[in-house]
Amino acid sequence: MRKLKGVGYEVSKECKRKYTRAALKNMNISILMMAFFTIFWANFMMISLAPNILAIIGFALFAIYSAWLAFMGVKLKRAVAALPDEPKQEHDARTEKRWSLIFTIQGIAIGGSCALLGVFSLYNYIIPVIVLIIGLHYFPLGLLYHTPIHFIVGVPVVLLPIFLTIFFPPSDFSSVAGGFSSLAGACSTTVLGAYMLASVTSAIVKK
Repeated sequence: MRKLKGVGYEVSKECKRKYTRAALKNMNISILMMAFFTIFWANFMMISLAPNILAIIGFALFAIYSAWLAFMGVKLKRAVAALPDEPKQEHDARTEKRWSLIFTIQGIAIGGSCALLGVFSLYNYIIPVIVLIIGLHYFPLGLLYHTPIHFIVGVPVVLLPIFLTIFFPPSDFSSVAGGFSSLAGACSTTVLGAYMLASVTSAIVKK
């Protein structure tokens, strides 16, 4: 991993057409989000699988990775902030609006689903349903950013909760469906976090 100490950075010539300063800034924010949601889903994985040694070891590994990703995200934040100012392009503004729309729809879907499941006292299905919605939102993000990784990650994150809920209906909060759905969520943020970290790091070079 290239060290990013000090100030005076620029976007490499190879990446200038692909990444603007605004795009790199948004990607860096996403890295920190992936760090948070990795430990978030790892926690639910451990709780849902009624803590055993494998779940505890898995949680510890995710926690270490999450801390490292957050640390690298903070380092990259300083490097991105040191990039030369540039006018915000129309493409960046349009992308940010579509990004906000995708996450607004996702939030409404999650909130509505949780409320509906609560009305019918199906609380044990909340985790698989949330993970399913998260998996679905990866597809419009892949289309928005032209990133195949979102599709690669999205397919198993969508299919796994459906399969688990059908064949292992959750009878209580500690369940196979909830635990492995949470594991899928944590794995997806792990992969995406690593991808974004590599993308931003490779795009920034010292002057």
